[in-house]
Amino acid sequence: MGEIHTNAGENSEERKLEKIPVEEVLGSLLFGVLIVDEETHRIVYANRHALEMIGASEKDVVGNICHCFICPAEKGRCPVSDLGQTVDRSERILLKANGESVPILKTVAVVSWHGHKYLVESFIDITRRKKAEEALQESEEKYRRLFDENLDAIFLADAETGIIVDCNRAAAELVGRDKSEIIGQHQRILHPPERVKDGFSLTFKQHVQGEKGVLEDQIITKNGEIRDVLIKAKVFELRGKKLIQGIFRDITEQKKAEKALRESEETYRAILNGMNDTAWVIDFNGRFIDVNETAVRVLGYSREELLKMGPVDIDSSLTEAQIMELIRNMPKDKIQVFETSHRTKDGRIIPVEISSSLITYKGKTAILSIARDLTERKKAEAELKKLMEQLKMANEKLSVVGRWTRHDARNKLTVIKSNLYLAKKRVPSDDPIRAYLDEIEIACDHIAKIFDFASAYEMLGVEERFYVDVGKIIDEAAALVSGLNNVKLINKCHGLQVLADSQLRQLFYNLIENSIKHGEKVSNISINYKLADENLEIIYEDNGVGIPEDAKGNLFKEGYGKGTGYGLYFTKRLCEMYGWEIHETGEYGKGARFIITVPKRSHKGEILYKVGQNYA
Repeated sequence: MGEIHTNAGENSEERKLEKIPVEEVLGSLLFGVLIVDEETHRIVYANRHALEMIGASEKDVVGNICHCFICPAEKGRCPVSDLGQTVDRSERILLKANGESVPILKTVAVVSWHGHKYLVESFIDITRRKKAEEALQESEEKYRRLFDENLDAIFLADAETGIIVDCNRAAAELVGRDKSEIIGQHQRILHPPERVKDGFSLTFKQHVQGEKGVLEDQIITKNGEIRDVLIKAKVFELRGKKLIQGIFRDITEQKKAEKALRESEETYRAILNGMNDTAWVIDFNGRFIDVNETAVRVLGYSREELLKMGPVDIDSSLTEAQIMELIRNMPKDKIQVFETSHRTKDGRIIPVEISSSLITYKGKTAILSIARDLTERKKAEAELKKLMEQLKMANEKLSVVGRWTRHDARNKLTVIKSNLYLAKKRVPSDDPIRAYLDEIEIACDHIAKIFDFASAYEMLGVEERFYVDVGKIIDEAAALVSGLNNVKLINKCHGLQVLADSQLRQLFYNLIENSIKHGEKVSNISINYKLADENLEIIYEDNGVGIPEDAKGNLFKEGYGKGTGYGLYFTKRLCEMYGWEIHETGEYGKGARFIITVPKRSHKGEILYKVGQNYA
């Protein structure tokens, strides 16, 4: 490469810097560096780290076209030199010498050297980061399942504004509202006015300020009913936002039971023995002073035996010291909720959830503990976990089998098409057999497209979504469609961004290809967008023959159509995966017209589109 010459003066320090060895500097960097001739796209230099990442020697790399190793692209489609794009911390693909593809984060700078331009490409391996992102997505999906199916009410809100961004089904049932009536509202609507101060509920402010314990509060339902709840909350950050998750447990009935216990010993006894859960009263010496009939039945001890025992004698998870500490802390805690396990007289272990509170028993303060049997819930959770693991394994197996099958079948198709080619060479063009050979070739093409569809369909929902420039995606899709030379494509979607993934390119490719293949007389295709209330409408139109009315009902069905029958089916499914809708509203004889409707937000509260300055 040579050396960098500085304009050193007489100063001795300047003379030290007069010659800087470029190769030594670049070779010491801990990331890959390639220097590429902008005109020829040939690599003129590769540092040590780049050669290690590629897995080849300098003589095997230097002198080769850069697309052989980094940022694979068709000739004449270089993002920087040909397309004029800026590549700054962009995700690309590095092709190793052994054929392996490695995801990288790349930056490209254009520099001039002795009047000639070079591309200085620096990059790092982001394989670990990508795997971490995939693991995060899987974790988020598991969290969503647990969140939605949890029997406790869970609300998720912005910790700074108090706006509710999500809730589960149990939460909606607790307050008697639809989720759509809750999400987007302020959390104070969940509480009676007297439980709100300075615009926030009292417990919300306590939790945001760092309270980690379980707090008691009240909620108000849609019909005005007041219910008592326990709230356990946690503040955390997600994607730069400070959120608070509150788990609400309805203790209305428990509160009523406590009141009844205070008012009447007889009422207390009837309620205690009427419980389906195990319950007992504990003194501050750690002894049972009362137990209900369920405790006798479940634990297998007689009432007399239990009244000589305490929690220490039946708990199989907590130590005596831990149990006594819980008892000592009850006056301060007021309420304790935790999970443990109990051992019955015959040695069976029962997982339980304990809910303890202070009561007045025969004129003295005592502890009422109610133990709910979690056996069935634990079994259900274990079964669900096992089922999800089995589903994951089954999906992985199906994916592998699908890829192998398509690979082998494509090889066989290649053999068929090769033989077709040779057969056609031998059969005269006016021979009737020629028509049969043409039909076989068309069938082979359809089979290949079906495999392409299967491969694309397999990727639905796999990629992490990001904001995609619709106009740019349409341009890329159009560049892949053959037969578009005589068609004017009007793309008015530049500046419009939607939350999607790379599969969006396939969606527009399908629409454009359908127009070219089936529109018969298409000379003009227009794609634009408009806002309708809070929804975005992306409008695709052509001036072909359009779609007959009797075909519109089956248009998006699997296998329907003149070709493979999968193009519009895939388009419909992709829209559904994004949370969008697509309809065909054209008039037969005047052209096809597809309207893609994108709502403002997803059910998770994500913004699904952003309108740029190009919107008119």
